[in-house]
Amino acid sequence: MFAALASVSRIVALAAGCSVGVEAAQYVLRLDRVSSVDDVLLNAAGAGLAALASRRWWRAAARASGPCATEGSPTVGSCTGDGGRAT
Repeated sequence: MFAALASVSRIVALAAGCSVGVEAAQYVLRLDRVSSVDDVLLNAAGAGLAALASRRWWRAAARASGPCATEGSPTVGSCTGDGGRAT
């Protein structure tokens, strides 16, 4: 579902971008909150650590949802190793 995010660097970039957005909103809306670069860095670092810790599950999920996972897939024949030819 989120195959475009299946890399640690992309997740860190997304987390940093979202964190910058929240910090900018706090600054612009003057919500009696302090905007801090430290928050952005720590949020991005936390997302990176979580991405590293969960890579094992990403790979398992990618294998489970690959083209060979469902019978209705048009590429099921190519997953048999025979180039899609019936034997």
